[in-house]
Amino acid sequence: MQAGDEPGQKFALLVLTSLFFIWGFITCLNDILIPDLKGIFELNYAQAILLLWGVFFSFPADG
Repeated sequence: MQAGDEPGQKFALLVLTSLFFIWGFITCLNDILIPDLKGIFELNYAQAILLLWGVFFSFPADG
């Protein structure tokens, strides 16, 4: 029996792959949205960086 033969394993792999894709997409999208959010919410540079840090620190760490 090879890895991925069970239907549950294929579903789990699909979910895990999708989550990593979404996680990476959100991370890249932050760099694009920060300048717009600065203008909309009238944030200064320090507040915008804190917003960016908050997103990165909200992701769970391994372990």
